[in-house]
Amino acid sequence: MNNGQWIMSCWRRALHVFKLSIIHCTLFIAIPAYANEEETPEDFTAEVLQAMKYERCQDALNLLLDKERTDDTLSTQHRYLMAEAFACLGSTKTALRIYSDLLKLDKENALYTHRRMILHAQQQRWKQAHADCLQLQYLMPREISYCKVCGEVALEVAQYDDAYSFLRRHLQAHTHDVDALYVVAKIYLKTGKYNDALLAINDCITAMPHMGEYRLLRAQIYEQQGVLNFAADEYAAYLKQFSTNHKVWLQYGQLLQKLQRKTEACQAFELSQVNGNLDAGKFLHRYCR
Repeated sequence: MNNGQWIMSCWRRALHVFKLSIIHCTLFIAIPAYANEEETPEDFTAEVLQAMKYERCQDALNLLLDKERTDDTLSTQHRYLMAEAFACLGSTKTALRIYSDLLKLDKENALYTHRRMILHAQQQRWKQAHADCLQLQYLMPREISYCKVCGEVALEVAQYDDAYSFLRRHLQAHTHDVDALYVVAKIYLKTGKYNDALLAINDCITAMPHMGEYRLLRAQIYEQQGVLNFAADEYAAYLKQFSTNHKVWLQYGQLLQKLQRKTEACQAFELSQVNGNLDAGKFLHRYCR
């Protein structure tokens, strides 16, 4: 699992909770007036929200599209719900377009900015997501709900100071968030702060010793420090869990080559090639045959 995939797997879990929390909050605002026999705007909004609440996203979208055809336009609230329905159905580009249009009318709307940032990140449009993170920092300087995601986004665009700042704020409130600490360790590695990186990843491994990604990062830190035997042990521990990762098999083989452990290095290159690495053959040819 690469960095982008790992980040997205975490975000997808968080997004479901975030989306439902918005819907639940809006439900209290849009209580239907059932006393009238004719449907009121509040009734319609509540019907859409109810569909979204139970993840009947296509039903919600159909209601909104019908209303748009009937009324020729939608209110801002209904355009927001349409963006959410499209996002729920996986039409991220359409949802992004709607949010961008909404933000042209209300540039300092934190909710729209937050949702657009998340959708940009889903599309791995890291620069656009980072720009939205900076806008959120301006709009909500004391809020921390977006800081973890924005720290990960900033790391993707190599804005390490921003990444560390966002994650430090998050960790001040969530001191035991091991996933966030793992990202901090990656920031330290990228910025050459190897001792700090090692301390951070050691805390991660102490908390969750069976997480292979943590062992891989510690291997990379040890390798950068020049502690190659320790690095080799960590690569081996990772590959016991993720034995088909051809990129890591190749890295492991190159490390074993530096340690002059030829037999093991050649086995690693072979496993890298078997699992689909197109570069491994060069190492087998030059070093092992």
